[in-house]
Amino acid sequence: MRVFYAAGCGDVLGTFAHWSEGRDDPSRVAWTYSGQFFDLRRDLDLEAYVYSDCATAGIASSDGVQVRHVPRPPGARGLAFHLAQVRNGMRILAEARRFRADVLVINGGMTHWFVLRLFPWLGIDVIPALHCALFPEGPRSRWNRWVVDRLGLGLFRGEALAILAFPGRVSDQVRAITDGRHAPIVEFLPTYRRATFEGIPAPDPAVRPFRVVFAGRVEAEKGALDLVEIAKGVRARGVTDVEFDVCGIGSALAALTLAVNGEGLTDAFRFHGYCSHERMVGLYSAAHAVIVPTRSEFAEGFNKVVVEGVLAGRPVVTSPVCPAIETVGPAVAVVQRDDLGAYADMMVRLATDPQFYREKQSACAAVSTPFCDVGRGWGEALKSILLTHREGRKIPSARARPGTPVPSPPPARERGAAAIRSGEIARAEQGDGGFTSGSHGEASADSLPSGLALTQERRPSPTG
Repeated sequence: MRVFYAAGCGDVLGTFAHWSEGRDDPSRVAWTYSGQFFDLRRDLDLEAYVYSDCATAGIASSDGVQVRHVPRPPGARGLAFHLAQVRNGMRILAEARRFRADVLVINGGMTHWFVLRLFPWLGIDVIPALHCALFPEGPRSRWNRWVVDRLGLGLFRGEALAILAFPGRVSDQVRAITDGRHAPIVEFLPTYRRATFEGIPAPDPAVRPFRVVFAGRVEAEKGALDLVEIAKGVRARGVTDVEFDVCGIGSALAALTLAVNGEGLTDAFRFHGYCSHERMVGLYSAAHAVIVPTRSEFAEGFNKVVVEGVLAGRPVVTSPVCPAIETVGPAVAVVQRDDLGAYADMMVRLATDPQFYREKQSACAAVSTPFCDVGRGWGEALKSILLTHREGRKIPSARARPGTPVPSPPPARERGAAAIRSGEIARAEQGDGGFTSGSHGEASADSLPSGLALTQERRPSPTG
């Protein structure tokens, strides 16, 4: 079987290099999807092509797997964005046909869903992997729903071989738009190695300052700019010792730092930029809580930051915009979507009510187990689909199911680092890391207002 995996915008070359040496990708806290794919490719003895539109060009090949980065032109908006989505889908189709793929596994966001309806006509089975909701529940949902319902509906109704999806709202949207007549839905959860969080000490709610982590893309739709109003609301309620650690980069970073400076809140914010796996574990260790204030206009995915906060034993403040609350409910403090006053109230309650804090914190351990369970992971879900298909059996729908603990990384492959032969990787220079202005519109370090703490680290692209 020949499988083409369109992995998104992640640095799959970097993950492949680490995987070839028997290591997890150190740039990610979770077990990466591309790392899981490399494992299942080896286990099932597949011929595979892994394709990413990462901003850093490059190519590698070894032992039946090809890995390639093909950067996309940045910054398209409006009609230009939709045309770019279609062009990218056609580029993926051309690459998949050149590879003579039997199956395409594709993460959402790489092209419009309706483009994928062409693939089965050309003999390529399609497995869409839904990491985000098909459409937001906010005011922008009508256009998104029309595109999915009218143009891409056939893919979900049965033209796809199967559908990989997060449980809860993500898979429920597929069931809703198809009136229950859909391709098999196989659910999965993000997976983590338990050892990642074992050394994190339990938080002490009495220690001050009360530190709150915001992690991920620093974008307006992810609620990053709302942090300023939330911090102001906390202080207006008489609590002055709540501080925010902002971990990540994005197009709203400069605006956020300017707003913090303008409101005189520089003592309440620390900006860490891109954070490696090790750095994030350290910041979770120092934190009391995690905040995920995604806005309702965004089609949110499961949101791994919610899970990571819970695995670290830190209560998470978020809203129903994040589907993860359906799985980790007791460990999260839920507020109304887009209600910044409610976020401020909840931060104050966690910081000043030790009994409430301990109630949420103690619930973290009780809901953590599924996320360290390999049987519920993306790789096992995809493996079950491919095995069933290869054996000619009907693929059943499956809820995220129990299995066995996520193992430690396997030892270095027989060829180790030599698996990526000299001359087979041609990478573009990535620059000197930290905050860079470029294809994603991140702020440069020079654009940060004075008085704000900044920790710079080398920044790879997100990994699929």
